[in-house]
Amino acid sequence: MLTCICIDDDASSLEILKEYIDKMAGVKLLRSFSSPVIAVAELPLLEDVDIIFIDIEMPLITGIELAEIFGFKARHLVFTSAHQEFAIEAFRLKASGYLHKPYSLMKFAQIIQRILEESINTNNQISPADFLYLEEEHACESMVRVDLGNLIMISTEDQVLKAHTTEHSYSFKAIDFKKLSETLNQNPDFIQISKTTIISKKHIKKITSEIVEMTANYIARPADEHRKFFFKFVSQRMIRQKLKRMNMLPHAGSSIYTEL
Repeated sequence: MLTCICIDDDASSLEILKEYIDKMAGVKLLRSFSSPVIAVAELPLLEDVDIIFIDIEMPLITGIELAEIFGFKARHLVFTSAHQEFAIEAFRLKASGYLHKPYSLMKFAQIIQRILEESINTNNQISPADFLYLEEEHACESMVRVDLGNLIMISTEDQVLKAHTTEHSYSFKAIDFKKLSETLNQNPDFIQISKTTIISKKHIKKITSEIVEMTANYIARPADEHRKFFFKFVSQRMIRQKLKRMNMLPHAGSSIYTEL
């Protein structure tokens, strides 16, 4: 769970930020400030957090000045501003992100996803890409967290990304499938069986020469260009019985072994 603090003197911007945080599983808001002066007074008393979201243009003390003083209170700084020209100054302070107002939920989620993955790799708590945030096809500014442990298979067709989980089937807005496959290939539980389909190894229930039967009766079909790689994976996990060379029948000295 990532903990965070928000600082923004604009009430509407602060409410949008808090709303976005509320939509993100794995992120918890500990405190928000609409006054940078109050933030200066109270930040020293608060516990360190993972992220501080700071608006740059504020009265009396800017977000940049605030970050220079209290940047040590967070592992990650994310700046927000209606002006792009502050971006260079923000990244001088090693900011983890810069949100140009008005920013979408998708842009916000992308930064959260990147910070989560960085934190995971640093702390070695869970494997990279343990879950994904994806944007629903017909919902405006709506993100869904897909836990990879529940993901059965995911594919793209006609500019729509289809994800089948143990709980639900989703339709998401199309994304770069190559980039998605690169992300999932970091997880040893998944294998790509065509240019447009990736399946979970642990949800494979039955394999024939033509189809793969998955959990919840979903069907996947290995494409010719991926068939050799897929069936190599299958053969490495097959349990075979050594047969007597002469008559191909088991004998007293036969053994069972697993190819690894």
